[in-house]
Amino acid sequence: MTIPKEILDKMSSDKSMEWVEEHDSIHNLTEMPFDSVNQMNWWEMNCRIRKAFDTIQEEIKKSMQENKKISPRITSWVRIAQLAGCDRNTVKHPKRKFWTLKKREELIERLNRNEGSDNIQQQKNINIEESLKVKLEKSKKETARWLIESQDAKEKIKLLNRLINIKQGLIDEKDREIKELRERLKKMMQV
Repeated sequence: MTIPKEILDKMSSDKSMEWVEEHDSIHNLTEMPFDSVNQMNWWEMNCRIRKAFDTIQEEIKKSMQENKKISPRITSWVRIAQLAGCDRNTVKHPKRKFWTLKKREELIERLNRNEGSDNIQQQKNINIEESLKVKLEKSKKETARWLIESQDAKEKIKLLNRLINIKQGLIDEKDREIKELRERLKKMMQV
């Protein structure tokens, strides 16, 4: 298929917009009045989607160079559609899906390779070791705090038990006094 003249003109003015035959040509076009407009719109949208994929690829590359953690959401259909300025269903259109799905899978594979790089793995190991050290220190402090509180509680319990024993002794003594007084009172009443 030959590239329509309108598209050739636009490609010459904007070098970032290219023609990819297998993606961009609409087959079975007739010479209807809106066929050229439809072809132009289809091609422009495909160019915007390709630019969105290129933008995401650049973001991944930059994040990899800076050793930043990359969220898998960067390759979501919604994100791709936002960058392309369309709806995600437009990106996943059945006539586009064969190449958009492939491009997205390539990005995801690149992300997965990034997770396995030695530099990132070492960074993760260092972060894990540091976080484990921090957790260990927190656990030690927490254990020490609970040990001190436990010892304080044991001392308080001992003190309370002594007080209870003293009070119980006083109560028993008062009970004996009351019992003696009752017995004396009985004897006095009998006389």
